[in-house]
Amino acid sequence: MMFGFRQALWKGALSIGAATTGISIMIHGGQYHIPATCSTNDIVTERESSKTFSKIITMASGVEGALIGTACRRRFGLIPVYSVGLYISKSDVKSIPSPESILHGLYEAELQLKFCRKVEVETMVASIQEAMKVRVDTEQHNAVDNFSEALKDLVDGPLHDGTTLGFHWESSVLTVYIEEDDSPRRDLGIRSEILSRAVFAVYLDANAVVPREKFVQGLSTYRDAPAQ
Repeated sequence: MMFGFRQALWKGALSIGAATTGISIMIHGGQYHIPATCSTNDIVTERESSKTFSKIITMASGVEGALIGTACRRRFGLIPVYSVGLYISKSDVKSIPSPESILHGLYEAELQLKFCRKVEVETMVASIQEAMKVRVDTEQHNAVDNFSEALKDLVDGPLHDGTTLGFHWESSVLTVYIEEDDSPRRDLGIRSEILSRAVFAVYLDANAVVPREKFVQGLSTYRDAPAQ
């Protein structure tokens, strides 16, 4: 089942259910900007890409999220493509056993991917699609394909240096958003715990595409730091 997103994307909110995959996708025009939630001095710089991340953000749900670590995604293991910042709800930071525990679906979390070079949307989506498929059962591959089409429609063009692609997971809902310089924020929502887990597993499981130990170290450092 293919979704006619290109014709309907900006005609208001769209909700489509796929009975064969057990998912629902909602796309929103999102003509708004999310204001910064912390001072420009309260940031962390990911060294390999020089991209900066706020230590505290307002996540897509409106809940405060704390940055527990950053890592760099490299092409061929050499060329920095984007940096990843992992945020966990501030109320969960002290109790979550490890970053990988997010994959149980019990902790609210958000990933921010900040690009440091131009990447064609087809390349980026294909990369995420391939990584997700090895993390779900074969019968869920069609759901991953549908998600990939929705993501391609949301991004709708190359990702440039300065673009942020975000993934927020709360309960069984995955919110995906894109922020670009001088452009309104756009987002979509997917109700599927399987797809939510697959996206986060790409960056958090034992075969993560970035050095996940940086998130483990970051969580430990955050807990040892003075109360914020």
